[in-house]
Amino acid sequence: MPECTAWAKRSYCAASRHSPLTLQSAPKKDWSHWPSTAGVLASASTKKTVTLAFDELRALDYLASRPEVDPQRLAVFGMSMGATKAWWLAALDTRVKLCIDVCCLTDFEELIKANSLSEHGIYYYVPSLLKHFQTAQINELIVPRAHLSVNGRLDRLTPPIGVEKIRDYLLPLYRAHGNERDLHIELFDCEHVELPAMRTLILDWMDHYLRAAS
Repeated sequence: MPECTAWAKRSYCAASRHSPLTLQSAPKKDWSHWPSTAGVLASASTKKTVTLAFDELRALDYLASRPEVDPQRLAVFGMSMGATKAWWLAALDTRVKLCIDVCCLTDFEELIKANSLSEHGIYYYVPSLLKHFQTAQINELIVPRAHLSVNGRLDRLTPPIGVEKIRDYLLPLYRAHGNERDLHIELFDCEHVELPAMRTLILDWMDHYLRAAS
């Protein structure tokens, strides 16, 4: 993971893990013929969803337990499925002080409208999610903690109109807390890729929010 090299040079301690449920063993599927939004998001395996979340929470427990780690300055970072797991984990665990996600702040309704469900694997979908939550509402659980999200305007996995919708939902909430600068959601002119400009922004945010208390 190349990010770890950049972080180590800045004296950050990082834990990187791969989820076996999100590798090639989980094939994609074309859901374009399914008429029901609820049916689409009810099709995934609940066991996989719970396992993914549990694994990330336990990984955070381990990282926080390390003697070289300050448990008051924990951050999560990920790209693609890792990005989604980052904002899920930040929403579920308030120990996370900074959430950084790259190329996957996906609004599910806009993904359906764009006919792009098959761009993601089966592991991406939470059963019956849209009966209860939208992506913006999940990310609301991160408020008022720091949140940086960088995405590609040409990325079929993350429709840009959905990114803008999430940003417009969250920004007033941060303003209400008096910390609008702690939210930054930006679209870059690229597909599903991390640009050098994104990397610069990510490192700047890490230095600002994780080094501030040192």
